[in-house]
Formats: sequence, structure tokens, C-alpha cells
Amino acid sequence: EREEREHHRGEHAEHDEREHHSDEHAERRELERSKLELIERAEMLNEQRRQLEKARREFEKERENWAKRRESEKGN
Repeated sequence: EREEREHHRGEHAEHDEREHHSDEHAERRELERSKLELIERAEMLNEQRRQLEKARREFEKERENWAKRRESEKGN
């Protein structure tokens, strides 16, 4: 009977250990998924930043051209 109890105790310990590893594995997968989502988000934000910078440069160029046209119109 004692051996049987010890055997069951051992099975429970193995089960707990497997559950623990399973939880760790699930946590690791979740962290990896979160990391990939953050990387994706960062790439998307960097692309948006590049597009905004490009638009800003184009805007500045247009503003300079507009100012030059105004000056030349005043001169006429």
C-alpha cells in the first residue's frame, strides 16, 4: 500500500512537471508571438515615418517654389 501511494505520488509529480513545462512552453510561444507583433508594428511605423518624411520634403520644395513664384511676380 505504501509503495502504491509513493507510486501515485510519483505520477502526480511527473504530471505536475509536465504541466509546468507545458505552461512554460505556452508562455514562450506567447512571448515569441508578442515579439513578432512588436517587430511587425515597428516596421510599419518606420515605413509610415519614411512616407511622412518624403511628404514633408515634397511640401518644403513646393513651398519654396511657391515663394519664388511670388517673388518673381512681385518683381514684374
